[in-house]
Amino acid sequence: HYLEFLQAEKILLMSQDSIYTSFSNAASSRLKAGESTLLEKTTAETQLMEVKNLLAQNQSNTLIYQSQLQALMNSKVPVQVEQKAITKMELSIPNDSSAYSQNPYLLYLKQQIEISNKQKKVETDFSVFLSYANQYFDASKRFSGFQVGVSIPLWFVPQTAKVKAAGLNQKAIESNVEQYQTNVQSQYSQYLQEYLQDKNTLEYYEKSALPNADLIIKQADKGFKNGEIGYVEYLQGIKNALAIKSNYLISLNQYNQSIIKLEFLL
Repeated sequence: HYLEFLQAEKILLMSQDSIYTSFSNAASSRLKAGESTLLEKTTAETQLMEVKNLLAQNQSNTLIYQSQLQALMNSKVPVQVEQKAITKMELSIPNDSSAYSQNPYLLYLKQQIEISNKQKKVETDFSVFLSYANQYFDASKRFSGFQVGVSIPLWFVPQTAKVKAAGLNQKAIESNVEQYQTNVQSQYSQYLQEYLQDKNTLEYYEKSALPNADLIIKQADKGFKNGEIGYVEYLQGIKNALAIKSNYLISLNQYNQSIIKLEFLL
């Protein structure tokens, strides 16, 4: 998903590169015609170089994460990843308080309680059998006409210890389940709040900020070309609009990551 974010960032930076290239060319033409100053031309060129530097950083980050993905997949050759921009994920799990009960490790621990219960029952039943056998089949008793020459008290002592150990093991597992369930519940509440916060932020950008950013870019470009605003107002408007678009991508990535964290937990 982060590679998709980097691809979306690259697309945005390329659009910025186009805007600032146009601005730089216009500033050069205006300077030659005596309609602007060297400061305007230098400012335009500086903005363009900054964007090109960000594009280079984006390419470097992409190669780094592709290398990490290759190592994660234990591949000897570079992993081919579809170059697509980040898209909005949908939460595929219920966001109510009972959802965390489906955590796989929690289910595993609960299964261990059942196993422990059965183990304890086996040890207890066997202990009862030995106790009964010791009373009924000692050296003074006969069974089916045969003298039983084995007494069982030596067996009974370690078996009692086994019963006690089984009980302690069961209590330990139950304690682990309770502690882990508390931790999962706490993490779930935290992740859910992060998700809801990121969801609200993303909705703000989708419904309000992004449409305004597109309008600012359009009006700034029109005003600058028609001479209605100077390069300072133009540059300020463009930078504000592009910052909104960049923050939107960051918010979209955070929103997706909050969903991934919830799904991983559950």
